Amino acid sequence: MKRPKGKTAVVIASGVTGDTYPEEALNGAIIENSVDLLEISTQLDSVDLQILLSNSDELLSRGKKISPDLRTEKTTEDFHFGESLYKTIEGYGITNLLYLGGGSGLLLEGVDLENLSRRIITEETISISNNFYSTDFFGVSPAGMMLQTSPPDKDNLLGWKSREAGFKPVELERNAKTQVDIDSPGDLIPLKECGTPHRRLSDYLSSLELDASRYRDIEEQLTRPESRLVVAGRIGASTWSYLEKNAACHVDVYSEGRGSYATRGNKESIPSLLGSIFDNKGPEAALETLLSSGTGLLLDTRVIFNYYGSWPSRRERFWSDLLRPEELGPGYLKDLTESILEYDRPVIPGGHSLVSGALYLMTDRAWKDQDVNQVNVRPVTLPI
Repeated sequence: MKRPKGKTAVVIASGVTGDTYPEEALNGAIIENSVDLLEISTQLDSVDLQILLSNSDELLSRGKKISPDLRTEKTTEDFHFGESLYKTIEGYGITNLLYLGGGSGLLLEGVDLENLSRRIITEETISISNNFYSTDFFGVSPAGMMLQTSPPDKDNLLGWKSREAGFKPVELERNAKTQVDIDSPGDLIPLKECGTPHRRLSDYLSSLELDASRYRDIEEQLTRPESRLVVAGRIGASTWSYLEKNAACHVDVYSEGRGSYATRGNKESIPSLLGSIFDNKGPEAALETLLSSGTGLLLDTRVIFNYYGSWPSRRERFWSDLLRPEELGPGYLKDLTESILEYDRPVIPGGHSLVSGALYLMTDRAWKDQDVNQVNVRPVTLPI
């Protein structure tokens, strides 16, 4: 099918799974956000085609009500992200592609998507991603060039695949708007606290009972020079730099394991300083080691999972992120979760989003009602 050069096709892929409370909480947020993204994209002058890939009958039905011309694909258990996306590009003759994962773009507004779409239309042979190294939303033109590469298993590899296809990769400025996504129900807490312009998602988050007390404790520390926040896990240099410029507290960073999820083999153990500390000392003593002079900790527990080689189930990871050890069976994750829950200083466990998008959100919110002149901003650098 041939389509005109001057319009963009929006493709949204949203998968949901699981029937426990934390899984259903995350699933509901993904569905509401996907419907919001569909509604926003229907109002864009530069968009003439919307395609939704999902295994959720509810989402597919609601999507059709928002956009009667919406094209849909009901995905199944053997769904392969890249194969489905490449088939969509070829089948619809897509030249200008704007792709969004259902758990991404949570702060994007119409003007943001319109700007992205128009840049895709006017600048060929570039790819635009929110994060080149781990992509959540992505634009490219001409999209057919992507078909020269092997289809990626997951969307986080789209940036890499675009470079392999011959595109010049462009990455959006890293901030809360581009980096916030939801991979765990724990990611819903700072989003609920800070708010989102997406109407349905905002209403849905308001209906959830999620304990935000630890996040509020950490937010308060971000504006206090006497506090010392510890961040451990797959934190990137851009996030660390943002904290240095925008947080008044001291920040200790233990960064490791970036990219390990994508490269590790099945049940392969990944060397980790954090993992070895928790393994050798036990969780309580390990927390005391990390927080020897710290006042709060954000802990990317997935680095520890990689160290042990075998990840807990999705259900177990999510219960741990919500600090519900009673829902976990015996093992290191239950012990770790109990130790975090009982520790005398605020510790928040989570995944990569915790030490990425959530940190941007929390830092921005922390200063919302504060005197911005107190922020520990670096002086301007002048050449000599």
